[in-house]
Amino acid sequence: MKGAAGASSDGRRLGARLLRALPWLLVILLTGLNLLFASRVIVNDDAFITYRVARNLANGLGPVFNPGERVLSVTTPGYMLLLAASSLFSQDFVALALLWNGLALLAVGALLIDASRAGLAQRSPCLADLAAVVAVSLTLTNPLLSAAIGMETPLYLAALLAVFAAYRRALQQPADAAQRWLLATAAAAAAAFLLRPDGILVGLVVGAHWLISRRRVPWAALALGLLLTLPWVLFAWSYYGSPLPNTLAAKISQGQPDRAAQWGNLLWQTARSWGLANPLAAALALIGALLAGLPAASPRSATLSVRRLLLLWGALYILIHALLRARGYFWYYVPLVPAAALLAGDGAAAVVGWLGVLRRDARFGRVAASLLAVVLLAALLIPTLRAAASLASQEPPGQRQVAYERTGQLLRELCQQPGREPVGMTEIGILGYVSDCRILDFSGLLHPEIAQLQLPAADKIGWAIKAHAPPLVVLAGAEGYPGDVASENWFRQRYEPMDIQDERGFRSIIHRRALGPMFQRDLAVSWWSARGEEPAGGPVTTTLTFPAGVTPSVVLHTFLPAGSELAGAADGAATLALTGDAAAWRNVAVPVELAADGAVALTLAGRADHQPAAAAWIESNAVTSHHYFGYFEEAATQPRPSQQLNQGDTAQATLAPAAAGPVVLDVAYRDHPGVQLAVSVDGQTLGIVGGAGDAWQTARFELPAGSLPARSSVAVELRNLAEQPVQVHSAALVDPSRPPYVP
Repeated sequence: MKGAAGASSDGRRLGARLLRALPWLLVILLTGLNLLFASRVIVNDDAFITYRVARNLANGLGPVFNPGERVLSVTTPGYMLLLAASSLFSQDFVALALLWNGLALLAVGALLIDASRAGLAQRSPCLADLAAVVAVSLTLTNPLLSAAIGMETPLYLAALLAVFAAYRRALQQPADAAQRWLLATAAAAAAAFLLRPDGILVGLVVGAHWLISRRRVPWAALALGLLLTLPWVLFAWSYYGSPLPNTLAAKISQGQPDRAAQWGNLLWQTARSWGLANPLAAALALIGALLAGLPAASPRSATLSVRRLLLLWGALYILIHALLRARGYFWYYVPLVPAAALLAGDGAAAVVGWLGVLRRDARFGRVAASLLAVVLLAALLIPTLRAAASLASQEPPGQRQVAYERTGQLLRELCQQPGREPVGMTEIGILGYVSDCRILDFSGLLHPEIAQLQLPAADKIGWAIKAHAPPLVVLAGAEGYPGDVASENWFRQRYEPMDIQDERGFRSIIHRRALGPMFQRDLAVSWWSARGEEPAGGPVTTTLTFPAGVTPSVVLHTFLPAGSELAGAADGAATLALTGDAAAWRNVAVPVELAADGAVALTLAGRADHQPAAAAWIESNAVTSHHYFGYFEEAATQPRPSQQLNQGDTAQATLAPAAAGPVVLDVAYRDHPGVQLAVSVDGQTLGIVGGAGDAWQTARFELPAGSLPARSSVAVELRNLAEQPVQVHSAALVDPSRPPYVP
């Protein structure tokens, strides 16, 4: 009998050891699976914004996304600085990010185990280990956390949990002996703040609790927190003009016109999805929250106090983000995952503990109680096993990421050519990191004036393109998208597809800028003033030359939201005064009176305080800066509109420059062997081109000295000198820094 009893005792001890080791084994296993998943499926696009800023800093270009543009475009300065410092060992920022994320996940797992066992380890070690298994499983298999690997999110979670772990230990000590743990609490809170600005909330919560409960100011901890955070705040204030990231304004403006995508609404959808995926975990989390809120036999318990502070922090975190009405993104919900998981672990331990009491009740039955406990744990952990299995599955890399990498590689080559930047796009992470091009961000993360626009996403993209006229535009999305923008007539007249990357239905399309409609002259100017500073965007002047006998007709395409103004002057005389009303594009007739030479210099100056004002183009019956020799409908029309010239035939065009400054003449034609196309301006031959191949070509010519004085036009003539017919597409006076447009 003694042998049997000893064997039983040894078995229980072995089972207890295995149960105690199980949470740690899960941490190691699930960390590895998460890293494997991230390395195979590719890191989330937003993480690459931080990688590029870190790379620029490491390479001496400053902590900016676009060199020379001092905009705080990352919400995680601490992570950015950590990656930049780590680049001393490697320039592979994705690998560095995964390394730090792996370490952070191990820390998150360890802190979850510590928090789960606190208060239970002495009374019931097995229940403490069970709570740890539940908390670790629910956190490290959560799909939101897995999708955020590579970002600052795991480090942020580790910092948050470290704050509560250190503060619990401080509460367990007499006030005079708690100094060491208060300093650790302050250091962790400072790290949370540097990793994400909303990390300041956890420091405020525990600081206020200490002040209220102990009635003394933790001066040393406060000084340490300020010492660690103030240098960055002061630097950001002086370098960027504000310590607040520009992304905050961008995401708030994204949420204004789309209430369904606001933070609070998406939180409800996220919580509902989690509850449906694992309803028992959601129920146990509610039980854990109720237990934390109920009066306890030991109201001064440090563990209970910290659980309540965790609940308070979670409530304030939700409240503040919901009140901001910013657009919701999944990684902003991940910090709530460990809190819910810890509460679910508490609830599971409590329920199993109650079943243990019933197990000792002969009326209920030992077998029935044990069976209920097993069913409970199986129902709780089976969904997490499925989630873990999905991390190990051989899924192909994400469609979006693969398409963006290919597009980014082509952009990298294109941006080596002059006049190809900036490149306009909505998702700037992978594309910006791979291409290293200067980026025009349609979402406003890099551009404060775009961040202020309270427009739907498609309208904001359109505004940015009209107001900035980028040489290249990337539009991407699932099949059929981005019809909202790409199908617009104004866009199709100015841009044409240059490259299409289709990855299993997700398309990333590079559009290049064409010459555009003949009778519309692009202005591409915006005005905006931030926080009472000098307004961005100065006056713009364009000279319109009208043919003899023509009554001038000038229409301005402009965007004037409430609080903006636009003034126009023709040859110095005021001719237009507009005030903004609705945030929408409109066409405005501009009255002009011609001078004796038939030309007028039109100057526009705007002002806007909140949402920016802009002027996209002028449509007029003035002499154009480019001329199509065939009927023009849209930029991508095939076959290309053209005029065929047989031997001896000529084609003429009268052109005037679109703006002051140097210009060159571009002539687009279809080349063939034997082609000889003579190009002349005002009767003076500039050259003969052709015969070099069998493709569309654009020949560029310097204009003769003195051929284009101010407020004048030139006569262009194309003549076919050979028997081989030639197709001529267009002639254009363009800025010499602009790459030739080849049909």
